[in-house]
Amino acid sequence: MSNYIDVLRNSVSPRSVILAGILQSNEEGYTAPGAGDPPAIDYTIDLQDARIVEFDTGRGPELLADPTFSAGASGFTTSGSTLSVVNGELIAVSNAGGANPFMTQTLTGLTIGETYEYTCRTLANVTTLLFAMGSAGSGAATSVIVSTRRHASGALGLWRTWRPRFVATATSHVVTVSLEGTPTAGQEWMRCSLFSVKRVLTTGISYPIALETTSPYKDAANFAALGTNPNMTFARALLNQGRVDRVIQLNRAIGGAGLAGDRWDPDTPGNLYSPFVTELTAAVAANPTSEIILTTFGGEWDATVGNTSVDTYDTKFSTLIANLRAISGCRDMKVLVSTLIPEYAAATPSIRRIVDAQRQLPYLINDLKIVETPFGYQKTAEAFHMRSTGARAVGALRAQATLGWI
Repeated sequence: MSNYIDVLRNSVSPRSVILAGILQSNEEGYTAPGAGDPPAIDYTIDLQDARIVEFDTGRGPELLADPTFSAGASGFTTSGSTLSVVNGELIAVSNAGGANPFMTQTLTGLTIGETYEYTCRTLANVTTLLFAMGSAGSGAATSVIVSTRRHASGALGLWRTWRPRFVATATSHVVTVSLEGTPTAGQEWMRCSLFSVKRVLTTGISYPIALETTSPYKDAANFAALGTNPNMTFARALLNQGRVDRVIQLNRAIGGAGLAGDRWDPDTPGNLYSPFVTELTAAVAANPTSEIILTTFGGEWDATVGNTSVDTYDTKFSTLIANLRAISGCRDMKVLVSTLIPEYAAATPSIRRIVDAQRQLPYLINDLKIVETPFGYQKTAEAFHMRSTGARAVGALRAQATLGWI
């Protein structure tokens, strides 16, 4: 079977590509707008392209009573607001000008320990919306198990889609959408065109249209920091240049995860490496003629927490790539490694050590290229993260780096 796949891969012009992102937060899209960015740089998320999809597990049945509001707003209760549905959009209007108006709906029939995902497509006319999943419904959503803040400053009046996940801690939970602020009486503070909650299955395959931040392991507690994923710019470039017809995203990066002695360690598999192997195996089996490109953009954990040496980092990375290429259909997988933030490396010896290790990788691993992260995009208050424009710059550089591959 593997010989047949190799024949297909080498004899047919590739029309699809799997972009698999691993390791840390910059690869996840931890790149909210910062000083120097255009105000709405993060909010092109709804200019989605049906040709850019996420490879993911299947979904169970819908848990919300009416996710598209076909029967009106009866599924929600509210405080401080009046709810109505116009042209399929749920609209929340402050009815008294009080602080923190909210709406809630109770989910029942949950299984403790199972993972669920809620999709919410909203348009905000306020600075901050709070999405929360908890044990009681209120503006604060007591006993919150997942809370995601949507900062809409500079993007008021634009639609955005969220798809965070949570693990049920009870058989019922309350989902809350709240404004953190005090609107004037009669002010519309939110409208919503979709609110869906489904269980994430361990079997089955789905291909939802990709979002800017494609990892299901998003740091929901700091969701406001998430913005532009480098591989979305990369994907759009490949499509716009006519080099592929379809891009399949498999982003499993997450902040604060290391390579040597942590969750991505290939020698002592942790809770990120092992599931990724399973998912990459399934993605390649389901898309056997696709090219595969693995992308990484991280190393802060190994530099600052793991105190990883150059030799150890390179050995672990080499083992990781060898193991992944041993997966059926992955023998020719290409690798792009984006170096850490250059300003941070210049000022921090431990970060510079990991960058030195990354720059040695092309001499150790074939079909691996370094994508040097450019200067000028460091976040003002977060030395180890880029602004959104920087993530887009990295994505464009990745597209250039693959001109000999695709």
